[in-house]
Amino acid sequence: MKNNTMGNWTRGSIAAAALALLAGCGGTQNLASGDPINRNQVRAVQMRHDVLFAGQRAKLDPRARADIDSFLQRSRAVYGDRVSVSASTIGAGDGAKKLAQQRRAMVARYLRRRSLQVVLHEGPAGQLGGRAVTIKLARYVVVLPQCPDWDAAMQGTALDGKQARFGCMNASSLGAMVANPADLVGGREPGAGDADYLIRGLELYRAGKAKEPKTQATN
Repeated sequence: MKNNTMGNWTRGSIAAAALALLAGCGGTQNLASGDPINRNQVRAVQMRHDVLFAGQRAKLDPRARADIDSFLQRSRAVYGDRVSVSASTIGAGDGAKKLAQQRRAMVARYLRRRSLQVVLHEGPAGQLGGRAVTIKLARYVVVLPQCPDWDAAMQGTALDGKQARFGCMNASSLGAMVANPADLVGGREPGAGDADYLIRGLELYRAGKAKEPKTQATN
């Protein structure tokens, strides 16, 4: 009887200790995965600029080009920005619509020379008297999490406490190095593969029809 009582007490102690350990681990896991401080915040920002054309001209004069350059510099246009160009084409007459399309194409060409990805859009007629082509530049920006001072956190502080903020440095490093913050919001469609091209090269190599690389004499 005594042995059974001791056995029950021992098993109960082990079970209680196991439950306490699981509760502690569960709390640590919640802090690691659910702490919003550990996450990067991605915000959308949009800027607008109107390019004015004189008279019935469709070409960009030096003043208009300088104006666009100033806007790009102020907005710090970089890779990953989404740029749309719209003109007054909806509801316009044939002549006005054709002129607006030419102006829009001129602005888009100027922006593409600066390695920006441009999408063309239609705009309502009558916008600034039909003289304007509107540039809209949209981007995502990353707000990095505020990571704790690890040196201070290690001074007599338990590692499973809230101040540890597990994963904060990983999230901060990802947000700092990502080239296009939009990738943190959603993925992109993969491009065309090179499988057919690579397979053809392998077939030519196996058939002995591959071209030998050119050799250069060295002194």
